[in-house]
Amino acid sequence: MAIVHTIGHMIYGLSVFNDFAAISGWLMNLIIVINIVFILLKSKKFNLFYYGHILLILVFIPLLCLHSVFTRYFGFPEIWLIVLLPSLLYVYVRYKRYHPKRTVITGYQITENIIELSFEKVIDYERGQYLYLNIPNISKLEYHPFSIVSMPLDSNMKVIINNVGDWTTKLFENINDITYINIDGPIRSKLENIVKYKKIILIASGIGITPFISTLRGLINTEVHFIFTSRDQYHFDLIPTPDNNVGCPRYYIHYTGVKNTNDKNYIENINNVVFEEFGMDMITGLESQTILSRPNWNRLFYQINSHNRCRTGVFFTGSSNVSKTIQKELTKYINFYYYEDTF
Repeated sequence: MAIVHTIGHMIYGLSVFNDFAAISGWLMNLIIVINIVFILLKSKKFNLFYYGHILLILVFIPLLCLHSVFTRYFGFPEIWLIVLLPSLLYVYVRYKRYHPKRTVITGYQITENIIELSFEKVIDYERGQYLYLNIPNISKLEYHPFSIVSMPLDSNMKVIINNVGDWTTKLFENINDITYINIDGPIRSKLENIVKYKKIILIASGIGITPFISTLRGLINTEVHFIFTSRDQYHFDLIPTPDNNVGCPRYYIHYTGVKNTNDKNYIENINNVVFEEFGMDMITGLESQTILSRPNWNRLFYQINSHNRCRTGVFFTGSSNVSKTIQKELTKYINFYYYEDTF
């Protein structure tokens, strides 16, 4: 809207360069463009996005007020009223979400690359929600988003952290020295829409499995199909074992980390023998056999849809490239409703 507003000035021959109103208008447009760049970089440069976003907003609001005064659209009382109400609402929401100095109960490595952090429960939350975590021992300012993997009725809260950057590397090195954390959350996610469906398909790639760890537990009276694909074998340690007492989700596990054809054939042959003998997969330890290739999405969706053509919720977390492939295949199914959370 700000850009359209500026174009309108240019069309009608109004001032766009030669006074403070014009300069502030162009600066606000520049801030909007920079914010868009930050949003595009969010998955790779989260701290740049997070703090740049906040700082630019702090600059944008005064510019908006001054711009309105100098263009005589509003006076200070009117514009501050317009700005103040949303700002107060934002501050209130952040205050309600902020929980400082929560005691860390345990922190231990599940695998070489994954840590589970357990801390005292101070907030009510739902399955599939996430939070922003600050660990002062690592950085007093940095906040990072993590899915809550514990169940809402558990006594403690838990998150899973994958070692993928400088901040997480420091966390792994100092895990025994962490005494407390700061929490910003919980924050709603699209997984809350699961309750709308009697049949759901949960799809995760890589570390995108974390939001489903709690979701897969305790789904009652729901037909559940869980598709998981990863090239890193340590991610399979995060797959929750199905609880036959509350329902039995169907698992479709795909391991894409084996590229050599001979190695793939060798592992498949051994896995087939183990599975036939013990009824257990050699890679995951589950009762569903792992497939050493990428999912054939068309075949999977056709198979899942063929025996029960009802309204189905499809929920995905993981790579944006995988999401694009899935969305293309889902256009064939009018009864499938797609929700994504990509990184």
